[in-house]
Amino acid sequence: MKDREHLPCYSARQRATSLPNLVKRKKRATNVIINGSKASFFKGAVFRRTARSPLMRYCPCVVHIVLTSTKESSHVASDRSSIIAAMDAFIKRLKREKKLVSYFCLRTNEGVRGVLHIVAFCWEFPTKNEISEDWADIFKASIVWSTQCYGNLKSITNYLVGYLKHHDNFSYSQSKNWVYPFWRMSFGFFVSYFHPFQDALIEWNNFLRFTSNSDFNSSNVFFMVLI
Repeated sequence: MKDREHLPCYSARQRATSLPNLVKRKKRATNVIINGSKASFFKGAVFRRTARSPLMRYCPCVVHIVLTSTKESSHVASDRSSIIAAMDAFIKRLKREKKLVSYFCLRTNEGVRGVLHIVAFCWEFPTKNEISEDWADIFKASIVWSTQCYGNLKSITNYLVGYLKHHDNFSYSQSKNWVYPFWRMSFGFFVSYFHPFQDALIEWNNFLRFTSNSDFNSSNVFFMVLI
């Protein structure tokens, strides 16, 4: 029998809520990553064949971006949430340059003030030097990493899901058009209406392909599903 004195002491409420809630948060984040990546693909994102394939600068693509923090970042603001404000400024700058369309951002507690792992759908590939200059100007941290996605949709999701598995202290955010507004309600409808789940997933992918069309008004999606 294990010695109880050496075991962590949790209340019954903590044991009942902490782990299930963490699992739910990770599943919810994974679902957002997968569906947003599908939407980017349906919008016309081009993937490199392999990691050694040359970068394609002027074409729609999905980009992995990692933004770090340093000790110099502490002069920007005193709290850890300052990296979120810096990320908002970084995203706005990319949008002004007409490169970024939509994004998903996962924040972990690595580094001095956290690390941001971003997957973004861009009209053209922002180079590492451009990202480094912008991030250094905003957050005083020039160490960044960026690459153009290659392979298939699974490689995109595996990248971020891998971080979710190893980090319990995380937060995430995404742009409104990462999928489309109210997409969770639509997804829940397909899962409850079509059986088995594999059939629901096929119908959902077809619907997502349709809504990802640039000529489609995503504000009417939820009402279409109800009809």
